[in-house]
Amino acid sequence: MFLCPLDAGQTFQRYIHQVLSNLDFCVPYFDDVLIASNNSEEHKQHLKQVFERLSQHGLKLNPLKCVLGKSSVKFLGCLISSEGVKPLPEKVQAISQFPKPQNIAELKRFLAMLNFYRRFLPNAADTQASLHEFLKNSKKNDKLNLFLTDVTWQLSKNAKLTLLMQLL
Repeated sequence: MFLCPLDAGQTFQRYIHQVLSNLDFCVPYFDDVLIASNNSEEHKQHLKQVFERLSQHGLKLNPLKCVLGKSSVKFLGCLISSEGVKPLPEKVQAISQFPKPQNIAELKRFLAMLNFYRRFLPNAADTQASLHEFLKNSKKNDKLNLFLTDVTWQLSKNAKLTLLMQLL
């Protein structure tokens, strides 16, 4: 019988967080480490500190997987830059071009896409409330046909437009 720790990811996350603690410019997330710097000189110093800290703890990096000195990065479905955090343009485009759902399963898919970016949507719960009404008493893989009114679908279009405005 083979045994493996089921919480290995959590253990590593905790460990890497401890290793890089006190480095305020560092954001460790599992096997990714984001380093935020104001300029290239500061970034070089930050990189040096991180590399030294990792080396002290016997951790090695794969140079082929490292992305260094970028002014913006795609991370966890968002674009992170000096301007802040924005939704990825290609994901917003997919949401904005999503056709009117014809059944419960399609509506769930659409709402899941919207909910991923809910932090960029003011009043997301209120905006989506009328769409969530259709999910009451639905089953997991329900293919029941939907009859969305134009008013209800217009509310979701407003959410799409709000997301698009975030990219500007």
